[in-house]
Amino acid sequence: SRLPLFRSFARNRCGVRKAADPCVIRPSGAFISPPAGCGFFGDNHIAACGGILFWRGLSPMTERPSYEELKRRIRDLRSEIEKLRESESRLLENLERYQIHFSLTMDVIYTLDAGLNVTSVSPSVGRVLGYSPEELTGRPFPDLNVLAPEYLEPALVDVMKVFSGESVRASIYEFITRTGRRVFGEVSGVPLIRDGKVTAVVSVARDITGRLEMEKSLRESEERFRAVFDSAQDCIFIKDSTLRYTFVNPFMTRLLGLSAQEILGKYDADIFDTETSARLRRSDR
Repeated sequence: SRLPLFRSFARNRCGVRKAADPCVIRPSGAFISPPAGCGFFGDNHIAACGGILFWRGLSPMTERPSYEELKRRIRDLRSEIEKLRESESRLLENLERYQIHFSLTMDVIYTLDAGLNVTSVSPSVGRVLGYSPEELTGRPFPDLNVLAPEYLEPALVDVMKVFSGESVRASIYEFITRTGRRVFGEVSGVPLIRDGKVTAVVSVARDITGRLEMEKSLRESEERFRAVFDSAQDCIFIKDSTLRYTFVNPFMTRLLGLSAQEILGKYDADIFDTETSARLRRSDR
């Protein structure tokens, strides 16, 4: 395809346009302009869009170029094409790396466009919610019914914050799986910015149901322990490795006639007589 391009150029076809205007010459010799958003690269402003080469900034030739001039221009064009190929190779490599991370992550990564449509979601959504990415992609997020109704409004408020340019960190929402089970997700969102405008929201949701259940279980265990500890009619206490009191129950404070503050951090010798403290020390050891 270079030969028709070169011949058309050599016939000074680009010279009929403004020097600063981008132009492309198809093998037929017809001129077209590159699509909006097509970037140009290098000194000769070469661009490749949709398999078509564009250039701009080349001064129009008012006379037939010399052989050396043509060789230089071809050399420059080949150099720019090679740079474009290298850039494309790097982009493909980055894309492959992103796709691997996207497919292996245990968290659910998803994106929303300005219309709140789901534009992508990681395969891990199947493990967490029981849906495939294809079932969710392309649909408005509020219509998916994967978020508990009482959490929908707070979630939309957070999404609007991100579209305004803010980031949202670790908001907790309750989700509904395909089977109807409720799970909790910790969701963070950041704006995707193009040409200075927020065009999408990128969110990461982590399943924290197990963590919340464990925290709840620990709280309940602590409450049960506290109830037994406070109501026991026996002395219950805890000492550290140096045998200082670190915890005493209310019955012990009443029995000794001392407040907890007067006992905590003390040794037996600070509270009892010599014979009692020695007996307690032998018992502890």
